[in-house]
Amino acid sequence: TAAGQPDATFGVDGVVVDDLSPRIVNGGRGVRAADDSLYFGASDFVAKYTPTGARDVSFGANGLVDVAMARISSIAVRADGALFAVGTLDSDAYAFGFSASGAPLPGFAADGKVAAVRPASAPGAAFLSILRDGDSSLVIGQFDDESYERGELFVQRLRDDGSFDPAFGEGGML
Repeated sequence: TAAGQPDATFGVDGVVVDDLSPRIVNGGRGVRAADDSLYFGASDFVAKYTPTGARDVSFGANGLVDVAMARISSIAVRADGALFAVGTLDSDAYAFGFSASGAPLPGFAADGKVAAVRPASAPGAAFLSILRDGDSSLVIGQFDDESYERGELFVQRLRDDGSFDPAFGEGGML
């Protein structure tokens, strides 16, 4: 609550514990949507919970979307309920787009996921964070161990269709 107390209307006394809890607590990432629903991403899934803490069965299968063993590092929600996530899959970085129902987002790349364009100076860079930039684009931050030691962070902007925005920085990257 605004007073810093657990919200008694969420789960039991402000706490939800289910079979996903250990995976969410151990490295999961969460975000609250405008409708007060909660999304969490972790090692191989994105889950959606209602404002009362129940898993939202209208999202994916029983409130879950399988992201094919991708490790989700950040998620963002558009006003219409579309969800965007970034993470790594088989050592490659990807951005994923999902509709409000959890299906691959129509019009977001060919199959709902976009591979990272990595800078030449950081061939192992991974997507770390994603934010909405207004209504029509996403801003993604990435770095790798070597670029981090050099103090380099790379930022890209994606359009809602999954294409990199060439007007952002140089070829869509700063």
